Amino acid sequence: LNLFTDEQRMNYVLEKYSYVMDLLQSREQNNPDDNRITKAKRLLRYSPENVETISLACGFESPSYFSLKFREKCGCSPTEYRKEN
Repeated sequence: LNLFTDEQRMNYVLEKYSYVMDLLQSREQNNPDDNRITKAKRLLRYSPENVETISLACGFESPSYFSLKFREKCGCSPTEYRKEN
């Protein structure tokens, strides 16, 4: 017994896909610090710049706020991360 047409099934799938994509996009937008921390980790590994310069380059207005968020996310300070990596 076929209760739905092909078009109805396709619309259902597209609605679910759109819903999931919206969730993923909103999650990324709600946590911009994750993207900035990822960039900071890369710079700490490969750049000779100091922590203050890296924090500003990653969009943090304050190096102390950057260090706080970095420690929350990574479990160590930016300086400790650089030494270990």
